[in-house]
Amino acid sequence: MPHEPWLKVACNAMAVLSFCWFAYDGLARGWSARTTDFPNYYTAARVVLSHTDLRTIYEYPDFQRSMDGAGFEGQLGGYVPQTPIACLPFIPLTLLDPVQARRVWLVLNLVLLWLTLWMLAKTTAFRIPELWLIVFCGYPALRQNFVLGQYYVVLAAVIALAFYSLVRFRNLLAGCALGVVVSLKLYGAPIVLFLACKRRFRVLAALSAVIIVALIVMFARFGFGGMTYYFTQVLPRSLAGEILDPFNPANNSVATMLRRVFIAEPELNPHPLVASPFAFAFLKTAFAFVVLAVPSFVSWTRRGAPTQIEFAWWVIAMLLVSPNTALYTFVLLMVPVALLLDHYPRRRWPLILIPYIVLCLPLRPSWSWTFPKVWLLALLFVVAGYSFYRNIDRAAATKLTVLGLTASFAVAMLSTRRPEIPAKGAVAFATVESAIYSNAPVVTASGVFYESIRGERYAIERFNDDRTDTIEFSENIFRPVIADSGEKLYFEMVSRGGPSLNYIDLRSRSHGELRVNQPGPHCLSVSHNGRLLAFVSRGDLYIFDGQRCRQLITSASVQDPSFGPGDTFLIYVSPAGGGSQISKIDLANCENTVLLKLPAEIADMSMSRDGKFLIYAQRQSGPWQIWTYDLVDRSFTRLTDGPCNSRAPSWSLDSHAIVFSSDCNRGVNLPALWSMPVPQAAAASRELQTSR
Repeated sequence: MPHEPWLKVACNAMAVLSFCWFAYDGLARGWSARTTDFPNYYTAARVVLSHTDLRTIYEYPDFQRSMDGAGFEGQLGGYVPQTPIACLPFIPLTLLDPVQARRVWLVLNLVLLWLTLWMLAKTTAFRIPELWLIVFCGYPALRQNFVLGQYYVVLAAVIALAFYSLVRFRNLLAGCALGVVVSLKLYGAPIVLFLACKRRFRVLAALSAVIIVALIVMFARFGFGGMTYYFTQVLPRSLAGEILDPFNPANNSVATMLRRVFIAEPELNPHPLVASPFAFAFLKTAFAFVVLAVPSFVSWTRRGAPTQIEFAWWVIAMLLVSPNTALYTFVLLMVPVALLLDHYPRRRWPLILIPYIVLCLPLRPSWSWTFPKVWLLALLFVVAGYSFYRNIDRAAATKLTVLGLTASFAVAMLSTRRPEIPAKGAVAFATVESAIYSNAPVVTASGVFYESIRGERYAIERFNDDRTDTIEFSENIFRPVIADSGEKLYFEMVSRGGPSLNYIDLRSRSHGELRVNQPGPHCLSVSHNGRLLAFVSRGDLYIFDGQRCRQLITSASVQDPSFGPGDTFLIYVSPAGGGSQISKIDLANCENTVLLKLPAEIADMSMSRDGKFLIYAQRQSGPWQIWTYDLVDRSFTRLTDGPCNSRAPSWSLDSHAIVFSSDCNRGVNLPALWSMPVPQAAAASRELQTSR
């Protein structure tokens, strides 16, 4: 805000030079970057257009298959924790090839960045060159947004538009802008509380209308089942911070810091400082209560239009209670920092600029365990609200404290009623330090094979004698299956050309592709004697003998085929009247027999070696759980009951136990392996041996 002409000239020159550096180091790198975050949104938009089930977006292997098919080979991807509607702005970009689409997105971000500066110039005393220098103080975060093709420059522009509209009493536009923020990113929800406390009911009505429209669009596109899955499985765990590696200190949030201190997880956090889920839930709730209750009380007691400092304070609070942050997230601070600098005298600017600059810097891994960005963001929150604290009387502070402690205690009691483990008696299996994903186990005499993520691709691991061996290719490989002989491992390989079925000889390490001549083969299964393969193509069931394919006629589309004992029949899952059914098909005459029909979704089904039990994963209204079905007395037994997804059960060689995957205390849909006994199957086996 210089008044002297020479200072304005110097400021303009610095702005031009810094923008030239940004154009060279940020825009140019983003223009030619190969590995970015943009493919996640682009792929999700393609999936939406293909009318695929919503769960495809949130299941990591399915989403990776879609990414490879879209041309993003060699890059891992995932869509959690984004909202279903967050990918809709990218739908027009799917008309372009990925490279052109990313460049259009880059140009759009540049335009929106300029509009953000223009709107801030209209609402503060700063000129655009001065505002650019403020933004440039957080250059690493800004650069990462453009290099990775992230979303946050767009969100910063929408937040700036909301404030620009609020101070001009353009209630409809302000409400629509804030509604877009809440719809696209979950941590925008505290804005609703801010508007309610300021009694800006017209703005709140416009915001609500935008959210209702977004919900209508999502329900119309994804259906009731898809949205129920999102609201019951993905949303709660995303808000809890259970995405990717929820213990990774690089995710500088309070939830991650408290989770590392109090929550044990065999692979990701085996040695917490104090293993106390109650303390974690209590402190996490208490912190969020304080951060939101104090600004709420201040906003409620201060009548009139929102001020610069109030709005800035709420945006910082929104970031502080967010369960997930990354370096590029802090580009959102450009708006509150500019508003705070415009309000406070220059002697206080270091208290604002220093935390802002450091928050936007890359963090050394050796420092991350101290969570410095959590403390810096908390400092910025305290500085932003400093002028309001004297207006909070002691009686109000006492009441808020008692209410916060009571609410935190109640939440902690409720959330720890059930331990977050898959089941009583389940134990972690094949633990590998820092392993983020282990799924689809197959138990054999030579070890347990399973899917994993290694580096930038999906691979297959073999766990045997407390050691793991990795089988990997340049492409992503999924769903290992192996015959009883243990000579050949079969798997699905996915590349830009689509999925294919492949094998590797475990002795000679030679590998090759199976020429099944059917499009999109998946759901691979192998017979116990290794002579036949079963797979699904476009919902149809096929068997392959090494030379030719034969289709087996079924009454409905097929999922998860599995060979029964003796290899004379297959069992498979198919949809049935809003639920699922397990059927048996005879390989000789193709006769279909329904074994089990349930009003729920079924997956990952197989039969015990004695043919007496079915084991499967089932989901109706909650997470996936593992059940057994006794084919003799037609009784059900639920094996897992944790508040998390447990699936992909694989029988032990004697059918007395199972190895399965579960995402308890981990990122949603990023499981680890567990094992547990199956008492019913073991008892039946003992009875059979006694009768003999």
